[in-house]
Amino acid sequence: MEKIRQRGLVLLILSIIIYTASMTPVQAFSFEKAVVLNGLTGDVLYEKQAYEASRVASLTKIMTAVVALEYGQLSDTTTVSQAASEMTGSSVYLKVGQHVTLEELLYALMLRSGNDASMAIAEMIGGSEAGFVFLMNQKARMLGLHQSTFKNPHGLDEENHVSSAYDLAVLTRHALTFPDFINITSERVYQSKVSTYPWLHKHKLVKYQYAQTILGKTGYTTLAGRTLMTVFRKDQHPVIVVTLNAPNDWADHQSLMRQVTIPKEPDVFPYLGVSLCP
Repeated sequence: MEKIRQRGLVLLILSIIIYTASMTPVQAFSFEKAVVLNGLTGDVLYEKQAYEASRVASLTKIMTAVVALEYGQLSDTTTVSQAASEMTGSSVYLKVGQHVTLEELLYALMLRSGNDASMAIAEMIGGSEAGFVFLMNQKARMLGLHQSTFKNPHGLDEENHVSSAYDLAVLTRHALTFPDFINITSERVYQSKVSTYPWLHKHKLVKYQYAQTILGKTGYTTLAGRTLMTVFRKDQHPVIVVTLNAPNDWADHQSLMRQVTIPKEPDVFPYLGVSLCP
């Protein structure tokens, strides 16, 4: 009888433990691949399959912006082509024959993820989409982005158009050396002369000025899933977060930013020489 009583007590305790565990919130991330990079030092603070090549959707446009800023001036002007105006997916609805500046196109690219803007930039800077893609891949090799191969300037699904979470974080760190990249990509809203309505940033943490958010870029295709890049400030450091195929990416980025620990360093970003985290 005593053994039966003891066995019953054990079962009761186990039941209580199992029930309690089921009621306790557990931190679970939604992403397939991710990386958190210290923007000052380049050190990896967290990673999950970060070095694996993957579809990255419109995070491609980070490279598009970098190449555009390296080869063009914000005041440069181009005329929208038929090919640019007919781009599918995300768009700011550029019209054939419109005259637009590179600055306007970059705002359309980084705030609204305009595929039409990406094509207009490619034709403006590279002379053609193929010419611009050559410059994108050349830059990838120069930066040591070994898992990155670009086939277009917009990120729509195409065979062998790939990068990795780590490559994109390294690319973003390089992009932060351009003050114009920071100014454009951190802007919540922009009114272009070629648009009748203001362009609001698609990145919610930027648009709604979530604490510690500096800038960001969104992405999505059916095959890539949701992709997201955010630069936060934490302990006076720029912290770069990239997630790939993350259904709950907004929450993932906020959780990663809160959880990572970074060493104390000066608050001046190397190369750029200005503080990102005043």
